[in-house]
Amino acid sequence: MLETCADTRISNAVTQMTTKYNALLSLAKEMMRRLELHYQEHQQHSTLYQECQDWVDRTRDKVNECMEIPTTLTEVNNRLQSVKAIRQTLEQGQNRLRYALELKERVILNTEVNGAAKIQEDTDALQAELEKLVLDVQDVRQKLTNRAAQLEEIHKANKLLSDWLKELESKVSPDDNGDLLYNDLSEKRANLEKFQSLLREIASHSELVERVRSRLADDPTLPTKDFQPNLDRYKQLQDTVTNNVSLLEGYVKEHEAYHNAHLEALDWVRKTRIVVQQCSDCHGEKQATVDKQWKINDIANTLPIGEGLVQKAITASETVFASTRPEGQDPLRQETRQLTTDWDSLRSLITDTQRTLGKCLAAWNDFNDARERTKTWLADFQKKVDAETDDGDKKTPEDMHRCRALLEEVQAQKPAVEELSDRCEALMELSACPWVRDQTVQLQSAYTNLLTSVQ
Repeated sequence: MLETCADTRISNAVTQMTTKYNALLSLAKEMMRRLELHYQEHQQHSTLYQECQDWVDRTRDKVNECMEIPTTLTEVNNRLQSVKAIRQTLEQGQNRLRYALELKERVILNTEVNGAAKIQEDTDALQAELEKLVLDVQDVRQKLTNRAAQLEEIHKANKLLSDWLKELESKVSPDDNGDLLYNDLSEKRANLEKFQSLLREIASHSELVERVRSRLADDPTLPTKDFQPNLDRYKQLQDTVTNNVSLLEGYVKEHEAYHNAHLEALDWVRKTRIVVQQCSDCHGEKQATVDKQWKINDIANTLPIGEGLVQKAITASETVFASTRPEGQDPLRQETRQLTTDWDSLRSLITDTQRTLGKCLAAWNDFNDARERTKTWLADFQKKVDAETDDGDKKTPEDMHRCRALLEEVQAQKPAVEELSDRCEALMELSACPWVRDQTVQLQSAYTNLLTSVQ
């Protein structure tokens, strides 16, 4: 038109229309560019949101797997490692969420109200879910850490208990679970002290055992089968050692009772023998012998006491036999036989001493009786002899007859003097008293002098 009609109005109209068209085209291109940018941001936000949601879901599944607290320390440590790995990925998820939140702020500016509200709601829900996931991870980690500490504590206590039980069981030999027979009192005392020491050691570990037992009672989820065997071993050892202490206390008490009874009986027999032996010597004066006889009779009256002590020791030994090994019973039998022999010997010694003292006193009585009769006769006869010698040389046939009668009398007294001599020898054999022979010799000399004088 412009070539055929050079009209300014047309030219201006065309120019104006072209300008408007170009302006509209530029606006359309700008709008297209902005829509493409908005689309890209929206698409990126949607993709990132979905990735975050998928990551949260996967992490939630892993956390849920760790929620159940295991009963063994190995499983707990394995889950702690899993939680540690999850915690290391939380920062990555939080970074993604922060980027998604930034995109969300730009996207909702170019989104209609309903769409923007939906995006805001979904993003807030994702953020809340991630925050809850972080808290849950921390909670699971804390629970697993506490569980690990709890299991480590009880396993440590159980390990200590197991090691100690092994050491204690090595101290209790298989023979210590039988009748606990030993050879003598010293062995019984030594083993009693050993088991009393073990019992004190067991008591000192009761706190450790109670700690394990209380943990099991407080937490039924703990694997009882891992700890109960040691608790049973402890109870069994405690019962065994307690029974052994009780048994050995009885054995030691019985053996000590026998030992004391044996020593008491032996000491009584020994002391009594010494006194009896002191009394068995008849040498000396009659009064000393009489005192010894009184003393030996008193001792004889105490024989029932000694017999009771000896019988008590023998009865006690029979009880000790049952708690003593065969090789230790022989010395007990020997001790009992020796005690019985000493007792029988003492009784025989007392009987013999009584007999000897009685014989000695009888000899004393016989001697004194013969001596007094001889002394009396000599004194009386001396007077008769003196009467015959007082008249000087005035002798008569009657004097001869009297002197012959005196000679017959003095000769008749000779058996009595000889009897005195025999009784003197018998007494000297028993008493060995020097003056007995001296007086006898004096009386014999006096008799001989009178005989010579009469003759």
